[in-house]
Amino acid sequence: MPDRGHAVISRLCCGINYAREIKLTQIIIFPYRAMSSLHDLKRIMVSENGALQRIEAYAFANLTKLEEITITKSKNLVSMDRDTFWGLPKLRYLTISNTGLTVLPDFSNVQSAAFEFLFDLEDNMHIEVIRSNAFAGLTSGTITELRLTKNGITEVERNAFNGTKIEKLFLMGNQQLKHIDNHAFLGAEGPLVLDISRTAISSLPENMLRRLKLLIATSVYSLRWLPNLEIFAELTQANLTYPSHCCAFKNFKKNKSEKNHLCNDSTIRNQEPYFFEEHCKDVIE
Repeated sequence: MPDRGHAVISRLCCGINYAREIKLTQIIIFPYRAMSSLHDLKRIMVSENGALQRIEAYAFANLTKLEEITITKSKNLVSMDRDTFWGLPKLRYLTISNTGLTVLPDFSNVQSAAFEFLFDLEDNMHIEVIRSNAFAGLTSGTITELRLTKNGITEVERNAFNGTKIEKLFLMGNQQLKHIDNHAFLGAEGPLVLDISRTAISSLPENMLRRLKLLIATSVYSLRWLPNLEIFAELTQANLTYPSHCCAFKNFKKNKSEKNHLCNDSTIRNQEPYFFEEHCKDVIE
């Protein structure tokens, strides 16, 4: 029969190990400080627990060697208490997928110091809003990949990415996503790569476009108009829905190149490769 989980977790957590897999149990609640005695733990996987409904506060707390947490395939998991994640300085990989969560968990006290961080939030169909400061406190390092793919996201609020450094942001597959606040990236560094494919977005947040190097927006039929192309100061590649958009970028890059007479110098590519890439080469596809 389903239970609160204390006995099950206790049995799974005896002994000294670097990894724990909590899979195919009948626990209803993942209890308070469930892992507190496992000081050497590096990896935790919570998977295919069909009865699991809630993860309590400090379930993953003060595990100073923990590098990876995966919570997946638990469709009845609807709640994670505030402070579920606390004091995880070495955490580098966090996956939350295929759950019944309705709101994004609180990450403000993760406080990872990992140089690079990967966060995968996927197939959580009841998460609709990315709220302000959603990822503040997750890590002081760079989020190399922030994968918010194939959820139920409809809106990204102002300051949603405040306090983060993001290299690649993936929002693809959120088919009801219509609005990214123009100030969603206020207080954030990046992203350099943005993928909004298969969404319902009709406009782009202009204040973050200057830093973009790669924009992917395939099957975004609602995105009929692009901002002034001058805004895309660093863009080197764009994969877009409408052929006219791609042509506009190509013509813009070509015209920009023609304005600089140095681009006519046949040796410029070898002698000044950075200048050539920035001012002369048409690399928009």
